[in-house]
Amino acid sequence: MKKLFILTFLFIASYQIFAQINFFTVEKPSIELRTDVDFPIKKDLKFENIGISNSVTAKMNELYTNLGVRISKSTFDLVTEAVYAPTFFNIVNIGAGFTYHFYNYFNTSYENDILAGVYFSWHKGPIFRFDGRVCYFAKIATILDNSYSFIKKNETLKNTSVVINLHFLWQIASWINVYFNFESSNYYDYVLFGTPFFTTGFQINAINNLSFGSDIKIKMVDMFTVPPSISELKINTFVKVRI
Repeated sequence: MKKLFILTFLFIASYQIFAQINFFTVEKPSIELRTDVDFPIKKDLKFENIGISNSVTAKMNELYTNLGVRISKSTFDLVTEAVYAPTFFNIVNIGAGFTYHFYNYFNTSYENDILAGVYFSWHKGPIFRFDGRVCYFAKIATILDNSYSFIKKNETLKNTSVVINLHFLWQIASWINVYFNFESSNYYDYVLFGTPFFTTGFQINAINNLSFGSDIKIKMVDMFTVPPSISELKINTFVKVRI
């Protein structure tokens, strides 16, 4: 009798929990077009020139995909992401995602970065949102320029690491958001753990589906070993259009 009671209780509890899970919402995706222009103040070898990037994002409640391209005088980046994260209790999303990044430092090297892991978010109303991800990260780099004596021409280097990204967003008013990000990798910059990025900025929601904003990004070196130093400091401006 006791076992029957326990099994009945577990069945009812499981049913109630699964009733609060939304695996997929059938709806028209929200499409967002975004253009960024970033200005390096303290230059990093990876991004030593002004860069222009464009991306397109398709969002539904549980599904998120995007594609981005960044071009500068000496570099080219291509990024694509896909995330599936069911909704729990209308406030939490937990799921899995995949990211691929290609980076070409013209006539010097190119990289392939592959990330796969867990994505999660918490959003109680429009005032505050928290997003994060923890991913396994594999980097494959090929050296084209052998000006470095310790690296052979066309040599391929492989490394693995972990990525931990945390994003915090506050809606101060209906027309303005502010945000702060801690990231061990950035959308166009994938480095081994220990070189984090700190970003803070704002977004103004203008007329109709138009938004624009700006942020400051700091990239640190040797954050968790020796006294850290700033590797890169840049100001980014962006415009978004939702269609």
